[in-house]
Amino acid sequence: MNARRRLFWLALLALVCGLAVAQRAGETVDIREPVEGDLYAASRELAVLAPIAGDLTAAAQNLRVEETIRGDLNAAAENITVAAPVGDDVRVAGRQIVLDSEIGDHVVVAGESVILPRRGRVGGYLWGAGATVRIEGQVTGEVRIAAQEVIIAGEVGGDALLMAETIRITAGAHVGGDLIWRSRSAPQISKDAVIDGRIIERPLPPAEDEVAEEVAGTAFFVALMLLVSALVLYLLFPRFSERAAGAVHAQPLMAVGIGVALLVISPFAILLLFATGIGVLLALIALAIYLALLPLGWLMGTFLVADQGLGFAGRRDASRLIKVGALLLAVLIVGLLQLVPVLGFLIALAVLLFGLGALILGTRRMAAT
Repeated sequence: MNARRRLFWLALLALVCGLAVAQRAGETVDIREPVEGDLYAASRELAVLAPIAGDLTAAAQNLRVEETIRGDLNAAAENITVAAPVGDDVRVAGRQIVLDSEIGDHVVVAGESVILPRRGRVGGYLWGAGATVRIEGQVTGEVRIAAQEVIIAGEVGGDALLMAETIRITAGAHVGGDLIWRSRSAPQISKDAVIDGRIIERPLPPAEDEVAEEVAGTAFFVALMLLVSALVLYLLFPRFSERAAGAVHAQPLMAVGIGVALLVISPFAILLLFATGIGVLLALIALAIYLALLPLGWLMGTFLVADQGLGFAGRRDASRLIKVGALLLAVLIVGLLQLVPVLGFLIALAVLLFGLGALILGTRRMAAT
């Protein structure tokens, strides 16, 4: 199993196994009081300023960890900085990721830029994917990286399996096992670097396999973001989700009609606003709302799939844990069905239309109470 597939399944397993016992949401969320247990949080700006005794699962634009997390860290964010110890595993995806602390066990990471600074310590293995991955600190176990550029400037206790366009092993670097590399050009190894094992060249995969790797990498990011978003959406707004589902059950045709109107008519209305000239600002606002509604509608649609499944099983009054499991299973099933030509598209379209309708009907029902 290649590195990116492992990254996907490990991140997926981490998210499916999570259960929230505390939740936080808002434009800016600062965790200033100790959390005795697990925490799920969603915010634009999220800062951990007090210890968390359990796991943290988070979705944010900017995430900064400045106090200890004794369990796992599972997160998706544009910028992630871990500046305090994490007692167990770290599984994160984002654009800019800095792991400037001690990690108790393994790390699975994917990002445009991934850095393990000199103070960074990983107690287990590190598997990563990204544009640039730089290791300046210490990794106790093996390192597996697929990236455009890989820089090893610190210490790797086990083997280093690297696949990249550019591989650099700088002065002061120490690889305790074998250096196994795949690249179109030989790695740049400083004479002051120490490699205890062998240096082994492995052939690059054929061109069609490279395309498959890119597809797998894209699928990893999309699946991770959808899973985190679906989980956070329900856990933070369970009442709204359930009322929206009830509204769709009561008025399914209206839900579809609203979905069609939003999906098809809205773009024409926005174009007309742009064409008038004086409505440009309003058109930009409408376009932003429209683009935000599409992913929200799809996520709400997956909740409807999960709710319908629970209904068939006679378990609509099930516990939150079962509902979370059903939601994540619905995301996976709908995602896998996209691999089926034509049918996958039709299913995705139905999920989106019903989801968009559910958002409007649910909002109206909440406003009426």
